[in-house]
Amino acid sequence: MHIILKGTIRGEVNLVAIGYCYSCKTMLHFVLIENAGNTEPGDPYEIKNTDSYDIIYTQHVNLPDFISQFFASLNVIDTHNQSHQDA
Repeated sequence: MHIILKGTIRGEVNLVAIGYCYSCKTMLHFVLIENAGNTEPGDPYEIKNTDSYDIIYTQHVNLPDFISQFFASLNVIDTHNQSHQDA
């Protein structure tokens, strides 16, 4: 689930705030300048969890496009750094 709020700061800059419930305990917050990202549905994000019997299951979560892009590129820097640690 996500919540989209729009507002203006100092009467000049239009902002968009999105709260995204990652789990029952965690909510991520994103604030961006209006038109800086697409809030239309993007690629679903794949979450892997385990149930009470330790069986892994996959869940697809629909997210706004800019959040989908954020999660898709989140580990690019870590992957790059790890590739240079073995050199």
